[in-house]
Amino acid sequence: MFIFITCIGMAMGAKAWIFEYTGENLIYKIRIMLFESLLHKEISWFDARDRAPGVIASVLSEDISNLSGLTT
Repeated sequence: MFIFITCIGMAMGAKAWIFEYTGENLIYKIRIMLFESLLHKEISWFDARDRAPGVIASVLSEDISNLSGLTT
């Protein structure tokens, strides 16, 4: 019985680690894609008041943290 409980505990730990690892990789790739898309914008795109660099940085930070909470 002890061996059975140990195997179940190890399987649950492995499952948690796999979900955490894939979630981190997903967040990292999405963050890279968002940043690259911002780098490829025209300079005039940033002239709008709602697309100022500080506003964009705060929105990206909030969106990534919300997505991180969703995946973990």
